[in-house]
Amino acid sequence: MAKLQVMVGLGTERLLKVSAWPIDTLHDQPGGPVTGILMPRILGHKQIHMLYSPKTRLSEFPQATWPFLIRTAANLARAFDVVHRAGLVVGDVNHGNVGVSDQATVKFYDCDSFQVIAGGQQFLCEVGISTHTPPELQGKSFRGLVRTANHDLFGMAVLIFQLLFMGRHPFAGVHLAPGDSTIEQAIAEFRFAYGPGAAARKMRPPPATLPLEAVSQPVAELFERAFGRQGATRGRPNPQEWIVALGELEQELRQCSRGHHHVRTLAACPWCAIEGQIGRALFAITISPSAGTAAILDIASLWAQIAAVPAPGPAPPLPRPSDYAMSPDSGLVLRGRRLKRARYYKAVGLVGIGTVLTLGLLDGLVAFLALVALLVGVWQYVKQATSPLRREVGEEAGRVQMAMDEIERRWRTEAGEGSFHELRQKLEAVRNQLDALPNERQRKVRKLQGELRERQLRRYLDRFRIEDASIKGIGHSRKATLQSWGIETAADIDLARVLQVPGIGPALADRLVDWRQKLESRFVFDPSRGLDPADLGKVDSEIAQKRTRLEKELSRGLQQLHILRQRILDRRAYLYREAERVAREAAQIEANLKAL
Repeated sequence: MAKLQVMVGLGTERLLKVSAWPIDTLHDQPGGPVTGILMPRILGHKQIHMLYSPKTRLSEFPQATWPFLIRTAANLARAFDVVHRAGLVVGDVNHGNVGVSDQATVKFYDCDSFQVIAGGQQFLCEVGISTHTPPELQGKSFRGLVRTANHDLFGMAVLIFQLLFMGRHPFAGVHLAPGDSTIEQAIAEFRFAYGPGAAARKMRPPPATLPLEAVSQPVAELFERAFGRQGATRGRPNPQEWIVALGELEQELRQCSRGHHHVRTLAACPWCAIEGQIGRALFAITISPSAGTAAILDIASLWAQIAAVPAPGPAPPLPRPSDYAMSPDSGLVLRGRRLKRARYYKAVGLVGIGTVLTLGLLDGLVAFLALVALLVGVWQYVKQATSPLRREVGEEAGRVQMAMDEIERRWRTEAGEGSFHELRQKLEAVRNQLDALPNERQRKVRKLQGELRERQLRRYLDRFRIEDASIKGIGHSRKATLQSWGIETAADIDLARVLQVPGIGPALADRLVDWRQKLESRFVFDPSRGLDPADLGKVDSEIAQKRTRLEKELSRGLQQLHILRQRILDRRAYLYREAERVAREAAQIEANLKAL
């Protein structure tokens, strides 16, 4: 009772905003012993695990998105900041003494367990939950233990992690070393199961979980600091650091086509991938039939406009060098004549000198043969006079041929009408999908009708949370581990699936299955209830979302078709001009070579 009196004296407006803080004591008579306390009644708040657990979130916080969870995490840090600035320590940090409203505000319950040191009096918190207890306190008795704000910061980081990572515990993962490991052992050994250093810590995250890289780098670094060895010795991230980093994270989000929020730097939406793995939604995202459009489009009218876009037609043949009659280049011909004339004069001199020498030195047949050889050599000498020019023109011919080959390649890929018809066929397939949406909805509804009993059973079993159950051998730590593997309710229990969870052997798995079977035996199928409105709503949402996407694709397609047609015609005109220029160059080269 002395503690309650001290707490009343410490009460402030800020504490009352974040907690059910006692505001007065009750007495049978003035000055008499304390018989009770007066505290604010907290309305509209639910325990935080009902928000971060995907299944209960869908029912208890149906409008909650990932930004809502991030905002709640920031408000949780603000609440811890208020408590610590008042010189208090929460001590028993856990998911049961924190409440969240549908406005993402946070309040502490059970404040009488807080550690209070004031006026020379010391009231310790001698209780705690192991899954939220820091490594330096694991295995220690809380009796007589003075806690610090840094101890609280570990439990706060665990709750923030669970908010952002769908209830997964940061130390519940696959133990890569031989033997099993509990969450408590992993905490004591600083074996955070996420991030780039997880493998070195002999840990791996559970399947179908958000990777640490999916949050912003500053937030990821805060988790590493909070759960690493330095946090125990040099201090863990304080609430203000979390408030700033989480606020920045919320500003860095964008939405995917299915409505999920994720960090804009990611190439793909991680939530879509996870939902594909687990086969169910993590967020209650709904798309109205007219979402993203002013009204449902008139598909027949739009398709008539698409069909009316004229095709560019087949590409005409390119011009060829043979289409052009070119005269030899006069300058080049003149240069060739000069070279031939110069060699001719030299050849005449060589023949004269050679003839005199041959007749003077040789006789008869030998002299005749020598003169023939001389004349042949001189003729070859004169003939090669234009070789440098022919070689120069030949190199130019090679360059022009390469240019012509490149134009022909681009003509085939850019000037044809194949891409136009491919786009039109794609748009026709989109129109067919739109036309088929009513039938698709009917198929989905028939499938739901065929699964009516199974779905009623699943909803019935989903009402029984493992967290609230009393199952021999399944304590708080194992419950947290099961939740980290996505096993939250009786509906999630399957023998093969449960046996994959670390620390759950055949005996415990059988107990979980027995618990489910006992619950299932009480289930009574009611065919008169018909389809659940939530299931129908999900089908209609999926159909509406698909219609919106297809309508946008068809609307864009009309514009794309016009643009593509004009682009093809523009490329044809440009490439045809280039082909004309190159063909003329090639014809000129052929004329020059003949002249040389």
